[in-house]
Amino acid sequence: MKKYHVYQVDAFTKTKFAGNPAGVATNAQGLTEKQMQQITRELNNSETAVILPPTNSQADIKIRFFTPTTEVPICGHATIGANFVRAVENNLDSQTIIQETGAGNLPIEISKGNDTYQITMTQGDISVAEPLDMTTQNRILSALGLTPDQRNQKFPMAIASTDAAKVMIAINSKQILDDLQPDLEALKAITPDINCNGY
Repeated sequence: MKKYHVYQVDAFTKTKFAGNPAGVATNAQGLTEKQMQQITRELNNSETAVILPPTNSQADIKIRFFTPTTEVPICGHATIGANFVRAVENNLDSQTIIQETGAGNLPIEISKGNDTYQITMTQGDISVAEPLDMTTQNRILSALGLTPDQRNQKFPMAIASTDAAKVMIAINSKQILDDLQPDLEALKAITPDINCNGY
């Protein structure tokens, strides 16, 4: 029976239990999509990266990204985590690889030094939609538990994308961000209306 390597990685930090956690399965060839989703649900991180052989001749690896409920085209912190674990497992030298994703082929720079690795990803072309209508903005603020005066009015509330769309909302302080207690069901109800599931 094949054994699979599954990790929990804290991206963007060198401190344990800090940063942004992601699951990583480094040798996922042979897993079914259902099994990939089950692993992700068990780890219960916002995203888990599943490393596979490429299906595109221009790519070195393929990574699929899953939330506990669905697959998404790309995830930044899970990309960093997955390539860090892959570099450590394989003792890679500094190099640039091409990663196949649901958002296309993207370059990943792996820099080795001081007994660790730094991973740098380049995302696809950015696009920013027109600001959301006021009714939708108010629904989102309410779902996030924000009042209009906590939002930075200098910046429009709009959907931005590099092939993985997110609603961008500027707020007035990190403390407000840290204190957020969003109503996840309310946000989930807004998602189909704006065709975007990230905030």
